[in-house]
Amino acid sequence: MTIAVTIFKKESSARRLVAGAVDAHKSFLGHFEEAKKYALLAGFLLNKAKALFDHGDWSVALRGLLHGTDMAERTAQAYMQFAEEALAWVC
Repeated sequence: MTIAVTIFKKESSARRLVAGAVDAHKSFLGHFEEAKKYALLAGFLLNKAKALFDHGDWSVALRGLLHGTDMAERTAQAYMQFAEEALAWVC
């Protein structure tokens, strides 16, 4: 097998692999856009819940409210911050 044939086969294989990676990337971006919507919704709802509590009481309340769920406190805080920053960017 000549060097040219070997290079052609490698490039052909690489082209198929990269095309698959590009397809996977497009799928990721589509799901990422959907995931951002849910993250914003979660953050908005958590921020609304926080507003129901007196200053300083939210952290303990959140910990209790999340107990037994599959959402970590830090995840909830990240959603809240994401929603606050998105709102600040819009306004």
